[in-house]
Amino acid sequence: MRSNLASENGLSLAPNDGTSRTVDRWRDVWDADGRTRAIVDLVGTRMTFTYDVQSHTVVQFPAGGRVTLAWCESQMTSTPATLSQFGANLELRLKSPVDSANPPVGTLLAHPESQWHVADGAKRALHARSKRRRWLDDVVQKANLKLLADLRRGKLVFRGDDPERFVHWFRGAVRHTVADVIKVCLRDFRRSRFSQATGDFPDPRAVDPAEIAMALELGQLAVKEIEQIHEPGMRQAMRDLRDEKSTHESAVGLGISKAKAGKLRKRGCQLVAVRLVK
Repeated sequence: MRSNLASENGLSLAPNDGTSRTVDRWRDVWDADGRTRAIVDLVGTRMTFTYDVQSHTVVQFPAGGRVTLAWCESQMTSTPATLSQFGANLELRLKSPVDSANPPVGTLLAHPESQWHVADGAKRALHARSKRRRWLDDVVQKANLKLLADLRRGKLVFRGDDPERFVHWFRGAVRHTVADVIKVCLRDFRRSRFSQATGDFPDPRAVDPAEIAMALELGQLAVKEIEQIHEPGMRQAMRDLRDEKSTHESAVGLGISKAKAGKLRKRGCQLVAVRLVK
């Protein structure tokens, strides 16, 4: 479902080494008077910026719409790639609330510059090579999906007229999104590791022997970590979980409410999972 949602917006869910900020994706065409600048993509689609210096800029979109901005120098000096991405944001600003729920809202995020920033932001956050090997694909995928959702809700629309400021804004949005999704990836990983450690792994006939050995080893480590829990109630609640007792049975044995026993199990699982991935 998620991959379909992203692919219909032209997004690449995995980092693509071919996604680069190369100038040959767009041509920069000026008129003889130096008042009109056209950004032309590889298929000939053009977006024009007509400047009334020190006053305003009129942007004409390929589909026929237009918008008038307050003039600023970076509209004339920014690279074609930056102006093209900025233009995609301007088109998004023009969309009505009804349009914003439709797939074209992903045009900005599907832009090659946007995808480059997402991949670059993930690589910077996962600075260690080992972390990139393990997490990069998941982080880029989840970051794309979260950014797409925020674009659809109108949470990520830059309202300024300066392309260079837009670039800084977009980088910041990516940086915060990447930080959020890394937390989600780590939480999911910890849950998965603890699930394996407590014996909840597939039928041994359906998995590699090395995976079975790892799960058994994790199970032994989990048992040791449970015994290292200092809080008596939590330690017993985790023993009950290990022994496959229900939350109700654990609550009766501890003389507490079922809700409190559930909270002890949840906190215990988080504690053991964190220790297992250190």
